[in-house]
Amino acid sequence: GNRQGARIRLAAAIDAKHIERELAARFEIRDVVAWDEEKSMLAARRQRSLGAIVLDENAFAIDDAHANITWLQLLRERGLDWLQWPDAVSQWLQRVKWLQSRITDLPDFSTQALLDELEQWLEPYLSRVRKLSELRALDFGAMLRARLTYTQQQQLERETPTHFTLPSGTRQPIEYRSDAAPKLAARMTEFYGLDVHPTLGGEPMLLELLSPARQPLQLTGDLPGFWRSAYADVRKEMKGRYPKHFWPEQPWSAPATATTKKHMKSLP
Repeated sequence: GNRQGARIRLAAAIDAKHIERELAARFEIRDVVAWDEEKSMLAARRQRSLGAIVLDENAFAIDDAHANITWLQLLRERGLDWLQWPDAVSQWLQRVKWLQSRITDLPDFSTQALLDELEQWLEPYLSRVRKLSELRALDFGAMLRARLTYTQQQQLERETPTHFTLPSGTRQPIEYRSDAAPKLAARMTEFYGLDVHPTLGGEPMLLELLSPARQPLQLTGDLPGFWRSAYADVRKEMKGRYPKHFWPEQPWSAPATATTKKHMKSLP
């Protein structure tokens, strides 16, 4: 019936020796590997139980087989973000995904594909890893690069450069996005002298033109068009706010600079 609020009103004690003698054939010994949230590590217990009743348990050293199964299960439950891999790995993945959207013979680097294939790219590196700090210290970049052939790695380096050299001489990092054009953000004054819009793979990059204080001024996929249209209004505002900086009337033919007029070698 309804067990809510039930109480035991009559019971008889039974000692452990009696249980050992009468029910020994029903004892089970099992190894339990679980995640210890407080210690951020795997913990293992060897339990002797009678049904759901744990009679005794002791800690034991976890072997790789048990540990690996638990790590992969935890990652599929918590997601790859739990690994907290370095920004360099995230940026590398974005480059691969961008190239993958244009070249179909590359391996699938989507989050779901990586979770589905943990046994192939991650598990071989999990030997003796028991703590979360040890897991996060693994070289994920090397693991992921190993999924590409040498030819594919060369193609990635050739077709998805990490930086773009601006007319000012500054090497600016390119932000790759798998579902949009790569983005290049830099101070507007560093684009002076550029009258051809930068492209990657024949596609125009999205340029984010910044003020001298690195505040966004304009997003454009057509730099020559911007120079000859909206730039005039931006120039008026910038000359008032940043009078020490160079704001030429014809930026497409002016010298690029990352500094103020005072520090420029020459002005037209």
